[in-house]
Amino acid sequence: MNQAVAEPSTPPKMGLPLPNSKLAMWLFLGTEIMFFTGLIGSYIVLRFGSPGWPTDPEVTHINVIAGGVNTFVLICSSFLVVLAHASIHAGKIGRTQLCLAGALILGGVFLGIKSVEYRGKFEHDIIPGHVAENDEQAMDKAVRELQQAFDEWTHKLMPGEESALKKMTFVQQKLTEAGENPPAELVAWKEFNDALSTIRDGVSAGTVKLGTHSEHSEAVEHSVPLTLPVAINEGGVNGALEWLRHDKRFNEQMAQVHDPHPIKYGNLFASTYFFITGTHALHVIIGMFLFLTVLIWGPALKTSASTYVENIGLYWHFVDLVWIFLFPLIYII
Repeated sequence: MNQAVAEPSTPPKMGLPLPNSKLAMWLFLGTEIMFFTGLIGSYIVLRFGSPGWPTDPEVTHINVIAGGVNTFVLICSSFLVVLAHASIHAGKIGRTQLCLAGALILGGVFLGIKSVEYRGKFEHDIIPGHVAENDEQAMDKAVRELQQAFDEWTHKLMPGEESALKKMTFVQQKLTEAGENPPAELVAWKEFNDALSTIRDGVSAGTVKLGTHSEHSEAVEHSVPLTLPVAINEGGVNGALEWLRHDKRFNEQMAQVHDPHPIKYGNLFASTYFFITGTHALHVIIGMFLFLTVLIWGPALKTSASTYVENIGLYWHFVDLVWIFLFPLIYII
């Protein structure tokens, strides 16, 4: 019997029913999820496993309002990205680019607010490796900063490549040669050095306490002790620093000295804060660059770029989602 020969059928297409670029983006986001899960998980373990972790915004200088505004900014930017994707599907190229430009601007606003927050940390020296975690470290840090300010003053008085220690001899010699009418700046320099020596010796001998900021409220402006020893006796190192700040001759030098305020687990807090938020900020910058890759096409942008815009949107939504987790974890809890 003759058997009919069946024609070979077209083999089914293997793989998922989505473009390769979108599949690659989802795979990439999977690795990003694992990365940030590790970061956030590590922060949770450190945060709740460290009794006394700094949470007071007055201590950490974390701005909850700024964090909330940034959250709103990112949510609005994600909405604009959704509109951009819908617009390019509809062939509205101008609207697509307008929405992406708005998302780009909001990304810049986010980074601007974050930079203001970072500036507050730097101004108060809440930087990894710089934070004093107990009274002794706080006093030692105050002495180091006073010494650094004094050395810079000495270099300013005696320019040159010699060490500050050698220059001190020359400045003291000039002060002696001036006789009964020495220059006011040299007198101030000597008095600052004497105060530094008094504070440093007291800290080294363990006879001086740190003191508290509560002892030096706004009323201090009218009740600063007349002499340094009295200031140290009443307020410790904080009292001595307040006494120096009260003297306008030392304004330039004392501007370099931070309040000796110990923060328990301060260095660990600063390390995790800067690493996690900095990593997230880097992802925001990458997303803004991706927006630019679309915007530079201008009117030449085609609807065929719809998948590319959608992939950028997926990435940006992920960046937004990460921040939604970080905001309550770092700023509120």
